[in-house]
Amino acid sequence: TLVFSIRVLPSAIFKGGEFMTAFTHVNLRSGDLDATREWYEKYTPLVAQGQLQVGEIGEVLWLQEPDEETGLVFIGVDEQWPVLEGSFAHVGIAFSERSEVDQIAELAKADNCLEREPVDAGPAGYLCVATDPDGNLVEFSVCQERSDFQNYIAENT
Repeated sequence: TLVFSIRVLPSAIFKGGEFMTAFTHVNLRSGDLDATREWYEKYTPLVAQGQLQVGEIGEVLWLQEPDEETGLVFIGVDEQWPVLEGSFAHVGIAFSERSEVDQIAELAKADNCLEREPVDAGPAGYLCVATDPDGNLVEFSVCQERSDFQNYIAENT
């Protein structure tokens, strides 16, 4: 299952009856951690922060952008099947230029992992979708602003 974790920051002191919390990572399974690391480092700004054995959990790979607090965590498993299967469950990666989305699409097409060609998708911005080595969908987009979604919802409800 997809796991979202919230942790209390080490510097967070119980302030005014509330704890300060932060979103830290999404945890997915991987049938081949080395292939997963190589794919995400090739297609995204994420880089491996560590790959190690974690007690009874097993081998774990942590990927995140340099100087960021959040990331993707993959746990090595024997079976290989997409965790984000069904509907359009996916990991989203934002870029600042359309040309970057186009470059990712060309790279993914050459590697036979392009799921959806680049398209203008209204409030979802300009995007393409690729599959990682475990079949999870990864969306690469530009101009996908939260305010655009809020305006779209307000105008269409």
